[in-house]
Amino acid sequence: MPPPAGPARSTHRHRETPPRPASTATRTPAANVVRSSNDSDRPGAGRATAVVVAVDRDDTAVLVTLSIREIAPTVPVTVAIRESANLRAARRAGADSVVLSSETAGRMLGLAVATPTGAELVDELLTPETVPSLTERQVRAEEIGCAPHGLPDPVVAVVRNGQLLRAGASEAGVLEAADRLVQVRHLVG
Repeated sequence: MPPPAGPARSTHRHRETPPRPASTATRTPAANVVRSSNDSDRPGAGRATAVVVAVDRDDTAVLVTLSIREIAPTVPVTVAIRESANLRAARRAGADSVVLSSETAGRMLGLAVATPTGAELVDELLTPETVPSLTERQVRAEEIGCAPHGLPDPVVAVVRNGQLLRAGASEAGVLEAADRLVQVRHLVG
């Protein structure tokens, strides 16, 4: 499968364990540069278009996030946290988004027990290379003033002024120019 078209983007992921060779991670336009959280080359984060912090301990994740914010104050930072009690610390350290990895995995396990096909579908929705998948995009000019449910690809949520609004909620109303849409893309191949 050829790599997706478009400008090269890089993501820094920090790990506490020894890093894999980066040679395989930089072959595609969506390169992952794996570095240790103790690596002296953290300034490379300043060249990244996004940073993912995924380490073995929440306190380390918070400290790495603080370091990234000093180096790259405007780069989007996503942090994996294991315990929900540390969610606020990660956000205060500068994380733009936080994934509660243990709780998310627990939900997927519970869903797989109760609804195996539903768990398979959720996994597919979370995998960008599959169809269907979840995407987020800016509202287009021709969609301004339309209801979210009137678009060809199903809208799951509207992001307005930093707030996540469920597409069916009355607060979502009609689409505005600055809105972002979370959609299920390409239900029909």
